Amino acid sequence: ELSIKVNDILVVLKKDSEWWYGSIYENGGMSSTLGFFPGNYVEEISESEVIRLSSKVTSTVYIESSSTNSSKKSNIISTQSVTPNQNKTRPVSVSSGTIAVKLPTSITKASANSGLSAILDYALETISKDKSIPIWSQPFFLDMFADDYRQKLEDIEITLAFPAVHRIRHAFHVLRSAIAKINLEDEYLEGMKEIFIHVLGIFREAYMMCENFPVHSNDPAKFHTFLSTFMVRLRALHERETLLVPLTWYNEDNKENGVILVITKHRENTDSNYSLAIINSSNDAKSGLDYHPSSVDTTTGEILRNLAYEFINIPNNRIFNSAFWLLVFKSSVLSYNEKTKSNYLSSSKYYYDKIFPFLVSMPLASAHQAGLISENSSIVKDYCRVPIGNDLSYINCALESLRYLGRLTGLSYEQSFHLVALVKWNVLEFVKNDLGVNKEVTKHELELIRLAIKSTAKGIGKQVSREPTVSAIQMSKVYNTITA
Repeated sequence: ELSIKVNDILVVLKKDSEWWYGSIYENGGMSSTLGFFPGNYVEEISESEVIRLSSKVTSTVYIESSSTNSSKKSNIISTQSVTPNQNKTRPVSVSSGTIAVKLPTSITKASANSGLSAILDYALETISKDKSIPIWSQPFFLDMFADDYRQKLEDIEITLAFPAVHRIRHAFHVLRSAIAKINLEDEYLEGMKEIFIHVLGIFREAYMMCENFPVHSNDPAKFHTFLSTFMVRLRALHERETLLVPLTWYNEDNKENGVILVITKHRENTDSNYSLAIINSSNDAKSGLDYHPSSVDTTTGEILRNLAYEFINIPNNRIFNSAFWLLVFKSSVLSYNEKTKSNYLSSSKYYYDKIFPFLVSMPLASAHQAGLISENSSIVKDYCRVPIGNDLSYINCALESLRYLGRLTGLSYEQSFHLVALVKWNVLEFVKNDLGVNKEVTKHELELIRLAIKSTAKGIGKQVSREPTVSAIQMSKVYNTITA
């Protein structure tokens, strides 16, 4: 519930009968606090009235939505004679006479000159969903194309203000949007159409799971509902069906780490039908990546990691154990408690030493030796470069999930990287779209875009040198995109 007082200006995001949902309009934009408030305590006002009432502050408003006509004004509704409903079932800390405004979802340049900034139709929503900004200014862009530059920015990274589950959700959104943009009828996708349809469905479901996740809610009822729904979905998996599941926890230093769990049902009618892979792309010392097998690039000497740590032949009664999943999700549902910040339960060590071994009934190192995590599994260990910048947006974690899904479908190690290359290529298509909308691009932004193009071209060049997974038609299309 949103606490409001007389003469507040509110941004209304949704009207639900008598209760409206939104945020207080302050310092030229929406505050970070969202909540419900009674609609009969407020009146709707016009844009000009917003400007007049907020003239003492510099106003820049960003609202993400879709279809309202930019020239439409909100109707004025007087509240001077409104009597609040005395039969409210929820307490309200508010006096009548508060002002609410439903801002137009897109604003013309004329009205922008009057004090409100224009809302542009960019290709992707932002992580916070309350702003509309070009794709190259979104947090994942650096992680995807230039994570080397990210390594010294962690302490000032605004992305950390968002829960890790929300960052994972946005990474899923980027991938599902990029995959959905691929024209599956193009001849250059011959043999991969079914794979993209398959993984698109998986990322869409993963996004919705993150949407429904009771992140830091501390609400037992919501947690019970989510866990019950998840268990039903897990039991309903068909053969060769896969779920992507977010897992996050706080370490002792109050930094939140996250991984993506990939659950796959490989067969029917046995007592060990499942596998689970932990996708971890953070090089933070407390992320748990040290538990993942490592190797060395014989050419560069660079340390490589098995970012997708896979458990195979998991007994059905273990994967269906609801107490196991309660402990898995617990730290994502509970908010950080200053008093328990040194709690052993809030660490990667807890998950890798205590929780995950439950699935294979032994420590991970022992399971490795016993062949439950082995190079003879359905997925040969794939050693990959670890992102240098800690992957705070989890976009590389999502890309590794995509690559792993490709391996599950039977693609070779080299071919699985082809999926990643195609996603990056389509993100560049989003860049082209946003360049068509935003005519004022700074020199710094142009350098970043050029860096993304070079990075993508370099990645596709590696694909060509590995094995013929990229056809001449594909290379022609990528070349045209890069030079456009």
